[in-house]
Amino acid sequence: MQQQKRMVQPDYSQSDLDTASHCQLFKNVSTHELRVLLTCFQINEIICKEKQLIFQAGAPQSSLGIVMDGEVLVQKDDVTGERLILGTFSRSDVFGEVSAFSGVERWLNNVVALTDCRIWMIPADRISSPCADSCFAHQTLIRNMLTIVSQRAVNMNNRIHYLQMKRIRRKLAAFLYDAYVQKGNTTFMVPFNREAMADYLNVSRPSLSRELGRMKKEGMIDFYRQAFTIRDLQALRKIKSK
Repeated sequence: MQQQKRMVQPDYSQSDLDTASHCQLFKNVSTHELRVLLTCFQINEIICKEKQLIFQAGAPQSSLGIVMDGEVLVQKDDVTGERLILGTFSRSDVFGEVSAFSGVERWLNNVVALTDCRIWMIPADRISSPCADSCFAHQTLIRNMLTIVSQRAVNMNNRIHYLQMKRIRRKLAAFLYDAYVQKGNTTFMVPFNREAMADYLNVSRPSLSRELGRMKKEGMIDFYRQAFTIRDLQALRKIKSK
């Protein structure tokens, strides 16, 4: 994958302001405060095509990203070409915050465009250094960033738990049950297609599809593409706890 991207200055359209307002980084920040913060941040906008490499592991990093349109994938690739998916991010999602504030100053993993996408890049030091023009909003911003980083740590802990499980059914049960807990609803969307989900759980795609089919036939779950419904929560809980 060749790195190709176009960098422009954002126009801060109303549509983009609406997208930014749904970003967890700007939770409880008013529209007026958001406009002031965006001016302070000196944001760059990156425009990428599907499957393009946006950032390569080891490249210098001073900013974190917010997806304005499309989807991006963060993955770790080894020398044999095997990939380990760390997460997918869609509109209003933040990515790259852990490495941005780690002091390493380099991207730890590859970031790839799953679809055509637009990304706002915010310099990390603009978030960590309070601005005199929006002091209260900046305090809110820092609290939000701590929440984002903490949630990322919880997600990574869950991921390690899945990878330690030997049986595909148990991995799927734990993954779907955790999604239910996170969403607070037995019907939810997962951020992966089948190939990405298989990579995320470290199983083969055919084996994953077969097991999903069995669980659906047994009345535990129902699904269509990335939409899932848990039909038997007790059965799922029992499998994941074995």
